[in-house]
Amino acid sequence: MSAQPAGKKRTTVYISPDVLEYLAIRRARGAGSVSQQLENLVRKTMPPTPSRKNVAAMEAREREGYTEKPLEPTELELWQREQVWDEG
Repeated sequence: MSAQPAGKKRTTVYISPDVLEYLAIRRARGAGSVSQQLENLVRKTMPPTPSRKNVAAMEAREREGYTEKPLEPTELELWQREQVWDEG
């Protein structure tokens, strides 16, 4: 197994042949390697990892929202009926 740079994880991404061809054409036009293009695409589309401070602020806002407007008793029932429970 090859060593990975610190902080980087390796994963497998499945892409369609059409997308691969598009990226290969862009590579030929100087847009960088296919792997660089995929990494850039993921970086642009993925939300940034929130900091602990941001998570705490989001959780506080959510708590305030539920305090100001608690769930109606039927809201949870509607949600539960929509779920698929594996009761194997």
